[in-house]
Amino acid sequence: MYDTGVAFDGVAGFEPGTGVLVTGEQRRARERVYDALAAGDADEGVVVVTTERTARAVVADLENRGAVDRSRLGIVQVGADTDADPPERVAVERVASPGDLTGVSLATAKLVRGLGGEDAGRIRLGLVSVSTLLGHGELGTVFRFLHVLTARTSGGGWLGLFAVDSAAHDPQTVSTIRAAFDTELDTTTGSLSVRGTGVLRD
Repeated sequence: MYDTGVAFDGVAGFEPGTGVLVTGEQRRARERVYDALAAGDADEGVVVVTTERTARAVVADLENRGAVDRSRLGIVQVGADTDADPPERVAVERVASPGDLTGVSLATAKLVRGLGGEDAGRIRLGLVSVSTLLGHGELGTVFRFLHVLTARTSGGGWLGLFAVDSAAHDPQTVSTIRAAFDTELDTTTGSLSVRGTGVLRD
C-alpha cells in the first residue's frame, strides 16, 4: 500500500500500480498531489513533472510537508521558467515546451532509471498540471501521453498522481482524460470525493 498520511480523509492509501486523477480548482488539486507525494516512506522514490512551478519551488513545497530524501527525488521542469539557482542534490531534467510530450516522457524515464530503473522499487509519480499540457496540445495527443504514463505506473507498481484544473475545461474533455486513470479524487468542494479502483479506505 502507498500511504497517504493524514491529508486524505477517508482514504488510507492506494494499491501499487494505481493511477489517480486529482480534479478540482488548480491550487487544491496541486496541494493534494504534493500531500500524497510527501507522505512516502524513506525507501520510496519521488518523480515530479511540473509545468507551472520551478524545481526549487517544488522542493520547498515537498519539504514543507516533512522530510524528503533529495537523493530519491527527481524533477522534470517543463517550460521556460527555470531556476537560476537550481536545488542542490536533486536530479532535474528540463523540457523547454509543454507541447513536447515525447521530451517529457523521455525525461521522466531518465529520472526513473536514475532511481534504479526496474529495480527502483516503490515510486510516487506526480504531474502538475495536465491542464498546461491540454493548453499546448490536442486532447487525443495528451490522452495517449497520459495513457503511456499510467501504463508505466501500473506495470511498475508505482503510485501516479495527476492534477487537472477541471474548471478550466469542458466536461467532455475532463471525461476523456478521466478514462486514462483508475481512480479520481475530486477536490472541487474542498473535501474529497473518491471513485474508482485501487483505493484503500480507512
